[in-house]
Amino acid sequence: MRYTAKGKYGKSIELTDDKAALLGSVRRASWRAIRGAIISVGGTEYTVAPRGVFNRTVDVTKDGQQLISCTFKPMGKVVITTANGTSYTLKRTNFFRGHYGLFSSQDQQIVTIVPHFKLWFFGITYDIDTDDNYTEGRDTLLLLLLVYAINTMQRAAAAAAT
Repeated sequence: MRYTAKGKYGKSIELTDDKAALLGSVRRASWRAIRGAIISVGGTEYTVAPRGVFNRTVDVTKDGQQLISCTFKPMGKVVITTANGTSYTLKRTNFFRGHYGLFSSQDQQIVTIVPHFKLWFFGITYDIDTDDNYTEGRDTLLLLLLVYAINTMQRAAAAAAT
């Protein structure tokens, strides 16, 4: 299935399906939040908050209960662990083109994400393709979390380059 996520840097990013129906959004928790965000899916809000000394781990919580944990690793990898213990890895699949992929613990690619930066409007568009054989590809919360993680990695890389 195909999805599109569109937004502007520092603002919210909205996820739509191939019929342009809004599925959810992710926005920064406040104007000064570095890694904090709020993910909205169908009227339900999830909080993304950093944890640890160096804020290398973020937790997705709802009503104080941790649902997903993301750990940012060196070399642009993100390890995503759900509450039931399922583990995924988000990593670059094409270094020069900036394509990302979500891989299962068996190293099967579930999701492909291609970001497109628009310098003129300081906007970003993510084209998301999912493998229909996996239910994870239809999980709106997980897809928005992937967009959040890629956006965070790109902002960190841009800050390091300046």
